[in-house]
Amino acid sequence: MTSSIASRYALRSLLRHKRRTFLSVVGIGVGCGVCLFLVSYVRGESEMMMRAAAQSGTGHLRIAPRQWLETRNDDLRLADWGTGMAMAEKLDGVACATPHARTDALLAMGTRTVGVTLTGVDPEREPHLNRLIRKVTLGTYLTSGETGIVVIGKGIAERLDVGLDDDILVTASGQDGQIQGAMLRVVGIVATGSRALDTQVCHVLLEDVSRITDRRGPAEISILLDTPKRYRETADLLQQHVGGESVVLTWEELIPELAAAVEVDKTWTRLMVGVVVLVVFLGIASAQLAAVLERRREFAVLSAIGMKGGQLIRIMLTESLLLGLFG
Repeated sequence: MTSSIASRYALRSLLRHKRRTFLSVVGIGVGCGVCLFLVSYVRGESEMMMRAAAQSGTGHLRIAPRQWLETRNDDLRLADWGTGMAMAEKLDGVACATPHARTDALLAMGTRTVGVTLTGVDPEREPHLNRLIRKVTLGTYLTSGETGIVVIGKGIAERLDVGLDDDILVTASGQDGQIQGAMLRVVGIVATGSRALDTQVCHVLLEDVSRITDRRGPAEISILLDTPKRYRETADLLQQHVGGESVVLTWEELIPELAAAVEVDKTWTRLMVGVVVLVVFLGIASAQLAAVLERRREFAVLSAIGMKGGQLIRIMLTESLLLGLFG
């Protein structure tokens, strides 16, 4: 009964001072809106950066040799990559899994040279993982079984001054430390719109990387997920099925600088939300304090007719709660 009286009295008080109530509600609403915008913006930005990195060939998860995380040596190879591929493809939520092999190489055309990371791929699976090569600007993408061909980025093509069907020389370090070379024919040129990305695309078949470096098999298996938010759970589940010589890495471990940037954005957002909440809180507290000081005579009359101090406090708290709900 007492609570009902306090609620009705609080509502009547708010309706009696419509201007003050309106300004308080607007202040709370604007504060909540700013907080929601900041949180949504940073979450969307973080997801966009993670999606862009994952769909540019990195993937959300990667099965790699256990020593890779410490050394980041691309010369390492998976001991039993076939089992890892099979287990990854069986898991729910996995969009695609594709093998890679990388090696540092030097491309040359006449007297012009460019240092690149030569990436061996499976041409049937790679377009499902890497959005950069889904639409080759000039020519075509790699074809299974056709060795000795390469797809390069526009930036590399411009620096070497080569076009379609031109032959370029690639040299890399072999397994025994000797420099080995091969001729590759340009069958496709990719223009992503980013000059930095255009100098990173250099794809050949896995067989060509094995032939040039004398290192057999893939060095990693990149995995793209349908539900990126569950990447940690999927990584833990996959780790239980891969061999002891392999490890499942998340995108945070693969690209630590991106993970650090996302964490900085989240921390900054928490700080800004805290400041906005504090400003809103002080504004509403100031309005409520002014309301209390203006109604001293009213409260004195209520006390004189028998209303206790606890009931007066309940009225003010009810008014604040109603303001917050409306806001």
